[in-house]
Amino acid sequence: MNASSTFVASMVACMAGALLLALVGTRSPVETSDLENEVKVEFIERFTRFVEWPDEKERESGLVIGVIGEGSLVAHLEHGLQNRLIDDRLPEMRRRSELEELERCHLVYIAPSERERLDEILEHTSGRLILTVSDAPGFARAGVIINLIREDEYLRFEINRHSADLSGLRMSSKLMRLAIIVSKG
Repeated sequence: MNASSTFVASMVACMAGALLLALVGTRSPVETSDLENEVKVEFIERFTRFVEWPDEKERESGLVIGVIGEGSLVAHLEHGLQNRLIDDRLPEMRRRSELEELERCHLVYIAPSERERLDEILEHTSGRLILTVSDAPGFARAGVIINLIREDEYLRFEINRHSADLSGLRMSSKLMRLAIIVSKG
């Protein structure tokens, strides 16, 4: 190998190493968003462990999760929960467009895209054994039971205690202690 080819080979190796380092050492906004959405899915799944549905809405076939609206979390939610057992049963994911269909769900995720229809959606879920969950600023104050929020670099959640009490669901005191409690306002 002559000096010229040695130089080219070492440059190629350096560039490949630099490219590998750049790919491993940094994250693009898409990857960060994907990671955040995966963590949100974990939160939502774990919420079901700390909420009890009274006997009237016994989960015979499994947890029915309704999704209303569009957003980056929707696909992650559908994919992340499709083969995961919740209370030893597979959850049933249902996209909803008709608000009357929400009444058949145990948990309803309301995407941020539904801000304009939020009051109308909550009219169909409020006072029913339906855990409403979202990740949009202000949704808990509007009446959603659990709302995931970003606080600095941390993911936290708010609980609207009034909406939770009105639903008839039994919320674990452990979950309540970890939450930021908000009121309708």
